[in-house]
Amino acid sequence: MKIFTLNLCLLFLTCSLGYGADPIKIGGTLGLTGQYAPMSEMVASGLKLWATDFNNSGGLHGREIKLIILDDHSDAATAKVLMEKLITEEKVDLVFGPYSSVITTEIIKITEKHGFSVLASGATSDRLWQQGYTHLFGVYIPASRYPLGFLKLLTRYGIEQVAIVNADDMFSQTVAEGAYKWATRLGLTITLQEQFKKGRKDLTKLAQRIKKSGAEAIIVGGHFNEALDMRLALKSIGWYPRAYYATLGPALKKYYDLLGEDANGTFTLSNWEANGVRFPGSQEFAEKFQNTFHVKPSYQAAAGYASGQILAAAIKSTGSIDKKKVRAALANLDTMTILGRYGVDSTGQQIRHFSLVTQWQNGKLKVVGPREIKAVKSTTPIFN
Repeated sequence: MKIFTLNLCLLFLTCSLGYGADPIKIGGTLGLTGQYAPMSEMVASGLKLWATDFNNSGGLHGREIKLIILDDHSDAATAKVLMEKLITEEKVDLVFGPYSSVITTEIIKITEKHGFSVLASGATSDRLWQQGYTHLFGVYIPASRYPLGFLKLLTRYGIEQVAIVNADDMFSQTVAEGAYKWATRLGLTITLQEQFKKGRKDLTKLAQRIKKSGAEAIIVGGHFNEALDMRLALKSIGWYPRAYYATLGPALKKYYDLLGEDANGTFTLSNWEANGVRFPGSQEFAEKFQNTFHVKPSYQAAAGYASGQILAAAIKSTGSIDKKKVRAALANLDTMTILGRYGVDSTGQQIRHFSLVTQWQNGKLKVVGPREIKAVKSTTPIFN
């Protein structure tokens, strides 16, 4: 099994500060290869940049941060084994969460057993916070609310017929369930609701059924591949709805890189945009990320950085990395990050953060909602 260990001392030359005490070891797994790689790479880069910034400013309580990231290959069973290794063999002081709700469901069994708190910077399925876990804390809004902003946008433009399709993983199912609930409450008509097996590439027949259903808008619950494959399927049948929305994938520049002009018109949710709300430090983060990694940061990258900020705020508030004290701090913390406000309810689910609606227009991802956000200049959506 190939393991990627990222020591910030080597990658970013932070050893030059001459720390006297032992470093604080923070470990976790991410799908640096496999189906979650595009998003996981962004989270990893955000975490690395955060650790570098903190090390260059003196570390946490004068101790260097040593970040250990293991590649779980986007596989839940692998992530579970590696998390156990990090805790029992690497003797990490703290951990961070993996990417995807499915993988988080597996590693949380290990972290709960050992009393480690997990900031879920890559997992949002509502079901995670319905299992009675005591050490899991959300960074984003729950997945069931992801489609809400887009659905509200549809009502403004008189679009009433909606098809909802999703892959059969936990996150995608939750998105679809939320889409159905909110669409119904908003008085929209569901013309088709269907689930397909994750990993299925050819969605042509499903696209044909969506068209036949009379849908004016499509909501796709999935990750990067599902968003891309459905857009390709629509192109293959020569049809495009008045509005196309897909989760996660379209938030990445890679989506446009692969589709070119066919990406234009796609709506998606974003939990952060550099050209969105100007949270403290967000612009500086975006510029530094671009200069360091030579790519624009996605909201997943911002979440990785923000998770570090949240964890640091919890440690500073207690003056300790004791697991029980950190857990108590994360449960009660109310703080601002580059991603926005952090605060959770009694189950650990995020309640302070809010999301944006974005759309690819002329090769750029534009913020188009919600209109309540006065700091964002809304751009009139493109409907075919």
